[in-house]
Amino acid sequence: MAACCVRSRRRASWRRRPPPPSPDGGADLESQLRRVHSLALAGQLAAAHALSASLAAARPDALLALSLHGTLSLQRGDTAAARHSLSRAHELAPHDWRVATNLAACLLSLGDSNGATPPALAATRGAPAYAGAWQLLAKARLGAGAADEAERAAREAVRLDEEGRGGVAGGVADEAPLLTLCEALLARRELEGAKAAAARAAARAATPRAAAAAATLAARVESAAGRHEAALLALDAALKHDPSYDEARRTRLHAITPALRAGLLPRPRDVFIATYPKSGTTWMQQVVCLLRGAPPHVDVQAAAPYVEAALATGALTLRALRERPAPRVFKTHADWQSLPVAGCSDEGPAEGVRVVCVVRDPRDVCVSLFHHSRAIRGIAYGGSWDEWCDDFLAGRAPVPMAAEGGDWFDHTLSWWAIARRCPRRVLWVRYEGLLADPLGEVRRVARFLAPEHAEDEALLRRVVGASSFEQMKARHEADPLNHSLRTEGGSAHFRNGKAGDWRRHMSEAQRERFAEVMRSRLRGSGLEDALTFD
Repeated sequence: MAACCVRSRRRASWRRRPPPPSPDGGADLESQLRRVHSLALAGQLAAAHALSASLAAARPDALLALSLHGTLSLQRGDTAAARHSLSRAHELAPHDWRVATNLAACLLSLGDSNGATPPALAATRGAPAYAGAWQLLAKARLGAGAADEAERAAREAVRLDEEGRGGVAGGVADEAPLLTLCEALLARRELEGAKAAAARAAARAATPRAAAAAATLAARVESAAGRHEAALLALDAALKHDPSYDEARRTRLHAITPALRAGLLPRPRDVFIATYPKSGTTWMQQVVCLLRGAPPHVDVQAAAPYVEAALATGALTLRALRERPAPRVFKTHADWQSLPVAGCSDEGPAEGVRVVCVVRDPRDVCVSLFHHSRAIRGIAYGGSWDEWCDDFLAGRAPVPMAAEGGDWFDHTLSWWAIARRCPRRVLWVRYEGLLADPLGEVRRVARFLAPEHAEDEALLRRVVGASSFEQMKARHEADPLNHSLRTEGGSAHFRNGKAGDWRRHMSEAQRERFAEVMRSRLRGSGLEDALTFD
């Protein structure tokens, strides 16, 4: 009884008639293997997998039992079990191309490109007319950094696929060899060839997922060529083909900052409000907008948009961001190295651009971001408070527009360094200072942005009054849209607005760990003296 190759199951699957008994299993084993086959054919994959596992454990020398268990494990996403059984099966039958193919696919799914290369090579030797085997070899060599070898294997996969000589199963529609060829050419910086391969893949796409994959690779090519707006348009197309295609969303996240740093041209009097999340961002948006002449009831998210999120969601295009009327105010959670505007250098932002950076006690940030991340539908963090503290200190806490989480220390140290180097263009503001002396801190911001307003006592007091926590919370809660973004029972965006709330949440062990990490991460930066936390 031959185990089905995972990569060919769309056409081969379990519908093949089982072969006659083989000499390596014995009558009882053969009947059990036929039972596995019947269960799988009936769609009872869990039962089939469980029975195959018991057979593989009882007969670790039985090729068919191991191969079948490995194949079913791979189909069910149990890659550890698949690796164990398929590796043993490959040792028993190194020339069996089906086993070799499944083992290579399993190792690739585990990120072991070097380990996947030998079985992928064995698969190409055992089934030289099977496009899927060549494609696996191309992916393995690509993952190992051997782009030249990957290109050669991918071209062979494309040739076999397009000639209709793909072996037992032919090409796999949603993993078109043309896309693998595009990736190999992209790795070699052969951008025109990569663009042509992506276009051919798009023309041949038979499903929305295949079309989305082709458009996403086309976007990567455009981004590599510095054509960032074209890349964003291609990603728009990918998500129109398949809104659930995660690779397009991940690619878009990585494409946003390069697009802004190349395409959002600076203007005199531009202001960026830069913060780590939950550090007084909305508060400072309100202050800056009012100092720029906005009315007290201003919609700060519209007047000072979160620039990366606006572009990522399609709320604003790059052109619309460029053409916003002066004076432009933007919000960002980026670190200094990723400030989303063109013209930045080692000396600071472009001449005329001003950045107001607000910094808050990281312990209060940790508490506030925990409640926020549990309340917002887009994050809906489900871990415990203890797990959250660990993630926060390790830089893994989920933050907006960050694929891998955001590190408070890296973020804050980057802004501290540029604020000291370029104080005329970057203003360092403490959240706790705003709480303790709002009038004095608003005056500092006015001197930095609009010196002519710094002595206008009436204006400054109006700004302070309209920027109070109570006023801003009331306006925020009055908007039904803000409620729709929260999980059921989730805490409000404006939750506490005080300093020192961490004391009510952190255990003694967590307090000590925070203190230890803060000392270690800030040591030698000069910031340990500038941040005087109680």
